[in-house]
Amino acid sequence: MTISRCSPLRDFYSKNGYIVAKNRLDVRRLDELSDKFRVLIDKQVENIGQTTSSLKGLDGLTDSIKILCERNLKLYFSVSAILTWLPEMAAMFSSSDVMKLLNELGLETPSLVSKFQTHIQSDFLSEAIDKIGGYYLFDQHQDWRSGKGSLDALTLWVPLHDVEIDNYTVEVVPGSHLNGLIQSSPDKNNIHY
Repeated sequence: MTISRCSPLRDFYSKNGYIVAKNRLDVRRLDELSDKFRVLIDKQVENIGQTTSSLKGLDGLTDSIKILCERNLKLYFSVSAILTWLPEMAAMFSSSDVMKLLNELGLETPSLVSKFQTHIQSDFLSEAIDKIGGYYLFDQHQDWRSGKGSLDALTLWVPLHDVEIDNYTVEVVPGSHLNGLIQSSPDKNNIHY
């Protein structure tokens, strides 16, 4: 594949440090990933003797997570850690759709991290985690510190749900990548992000 050294997309990314690439992934991959999450969560809900949600789709996944969190938050954490290792995760992030986008941004030979991050966000989950000391709502941070990747890494944020201004968006500071690694302040647990 020949990579253009100059394109509006690449220029915007270079200047601002981010792009919004809507509709670049096959929605079936996202649905498969969401369904796999649901299977794993529902298995644990059944293992603790609870009835799984009768709702379908993302509403059902969210409801099942709520059931599991209310009964056994520690088990939820264990299951969510497993989600990062799913083959479906690796397949999605190494798909031709993603590789094409990375090439368009000038990454000729992209490499992937060995572990993907997953965050299932909801008000009830944030409240449950906050009750035990929290970890969920990061202060402002640079992803390098939280992911420990390369300083020139690119982060892909892929929501499994529609995103509106009031339901767990990601916020970026345009151009902040040009300042390099910024000195951080510790959070309430003395962790630097």
